[in-house]
This record gives sequence, C-alpha cells and structure tokens, in this order.
Amino acid sequence: MDALKPLWKISGKSAFIRYIMKKYYIYSLLLLTVACKTEPKDQQVEQTEVSPTAVSNLESPILGERTQGTVLILDKADGIPLFELYDNVLVESTPAQGGVVQILVYADLKPEEFNLEMLEEGRYLVAAGDTIGKVLKTHEANTGQGEKTYAMLMGYTALKNIKPETIIENDLAQKLQENNKDFSNWEGFIKKYDLSPEGFDYKNFESYYNYENSIEDPSPGFRVVLLFEAKRLVGIVHARPMNLNGFNTQKLDRGYRVSFVADFPQNQQKDFVNYVNTWLKNVD
Repeated sequence: MDALKPLWKISGKSAFIRYIMKKYYIYSLLLLTVACKTEPKDQQVEQTEVSPTAVSNLESPILGERTQGTVLILDKADGIPLFELYDNVLVESTPAQGGVVQILVYADLKPEEFNLEMLEEGRYLVAAGDTIGKVLKTHEANTGQGEKTYAMLMGYTALKNIKPETIIENDLAQKLQENNKDFSNWEGFIKKYDLSPEGFDYKNFESYYNYENSIEDPSPGFRVVLLFEAKRLVGIVHARPMNLNGFNTQKLDRGYRVSFVADFPQNQQKDFVNYVNTWLKNVD
C-alpha cells in the first residue's frame, strides 16, 4: 500500500468543497452528540457478523464508520503513527486490504489557519467542540474552507480498530438473514443509514443509496443501492464485494457488482446490467 498521499488546498467555491462541507457539517453535528474522549493511549470486504444488540445501540443515522477505542493512525500500512483518535470518532474508511483500512477525519481550525502548513506534534484535534484525538508527529496540514475552516487528516489503521457494527455491509448481510424482503421491513434500515431515494431511474424500480468514501475518489459514486420492485427487495448494487447467500451476483463496469435475489427473472437481470453499464459510461 502506498504511503499517505497529501490532499490539495481547496477553496470554498468548487463543487468538491460544497460536497465536503455538507459531509463536514453532518459529521460535526453527530460528533457533538456522540463522540466521546478517552484518555490518550486484493481488495475485499472482510465482513464481520455483528450482534443485533450492538447495531440497535447505535445513534442514527449512521453516516460512516466509527473508531473502536483509542486508535493509532499511521502514515502507511506498516508505517509510523501520525495521530491518534479517541473512541467512537466518526470517520470515512476504504475497503480493507490485508486487514488495514485508510481513514479520513475532519478537525476544526480557526479561520486564520486556512493556510496552515503543518499540524504540530501535541496538538489536540477538535470537532464541534469535542476533543477527538491528538497529533503524534508533525506532518503536512491539508485544509479546506467554506463557512468554516477545517483540516482533513488521513492515514491507515487496522480494520479491527473500526466498530464492525458501523460498517454498512456487515449490517446489510445481517439484515438479509431475516429473509424478509418486504419494503416495510427495510424502512428502518433505510432511515438508519439515511439512504437517499432515486439512485437509478429504471423502469418501475425504487432505489435507495449512499455514497462511497471520498478518500479514493473526491467525487465518489454509489456504495450500496437497494433495489425494490413492487415494494419487494429484488437486488443490491454494491461497490464492495459481499458474500450474499441466495443471490445471483454479476459484475458491472467500474468495479461495481449487482446481486439479485435468485428467483428474479434472468432476462430482467440482464436488462438492468446493460442499463447500468450504459449509465456508468455517461457518469463522470
């Protein structure tokens, strides 16, 4: 895995910064009410079974992964610590590679710190007034500014340092074990992950989606899209590989996959695959 690649300085006028600011404000609101400080101390999804109790105890909506205990964030997979994050901090993360994920976290800066060059060792990281971590090694600052000024910190940590119940693919796999595909049974899941409607404008499908991380792509595509027909779950488009029993999984362009329930008509599966691949060709 490559060493950490710095982001670029960005202004408040770009489409990207508007996207980032939207996420930043949502993250800040959740950090204010949920994050808590403890004392300082080939690509594949490594699906983990999670207990229903652990999932039900989470605050909603779940908009990203959360740290499990105080964790070290490294400059590369087997590198040196750059900073630490305390328990339950909201982050974005990539799929695991060899048990390691890359993470992105936002921290508040003063307006005059937009041109900050370095984050100094010993500096505490604060978001929405809550202390979420500490810089352990002086390193380059990557800043953004819209209505507020903030730093974007990136690094690597072990997958075990991410709460498995905050990874949507884990919860989705668990939910499918209920074997109840009625839309009414999925409304709570859609609300819990704040899934947006109308991912695809395809025939009479209803679809609900969230986005991938903005680490690998600053303008990310879909991560999970639930597909319903006649108020029944018939398929799932997913960016990350999943092991889904009772589903027929097909590869799409750009690394996506679609998994249809096994009894969904083959000709309709084929039509949807062709539709999505054509649609993807026209997406930036």
